[in-house]
Amino acid sequence: MKYLLLIYTDSQDNTRQAEIAQQQTLRQSDSPIGVLLSHATLLPTSAASTLKMQAGKAKISPGPVTNTPEQLCGFYLINCSDLDEAAAWATQVLGPHIDAIEIRPVF
Repeated sequence: MKYLLLIYTDSQDNTRQAEIAQQQTLRQSDSPIGVLLSHATLLPTSAASTLKMQAGKAKISPGPVTNTPEQLCGFYLINCSDLDEAAAWATQVLGPHIDAIEIRPVF
């Protein structure tokens, strides 16, 4: 089964984002073949745009959907046999610059 590991941090600090990106790149070489399917680091939410329907028309506005202290800063798409294996892999991703990891099954 595929799982998406959503990486959250509470900082918009670009230095911290760069450190997370470096950690994600390094992790790719650590994973068993076939487990890590994809990964990416996102730009800060200041670079985000949100698309919403208003009066039947799509309208784009600057910024994220919601402003919260926790910011989605990257993801891993992994292939694991079950949630326990996905959680075990997620613990390897945790580090000093990551505040939380949301594990979500992909159908």
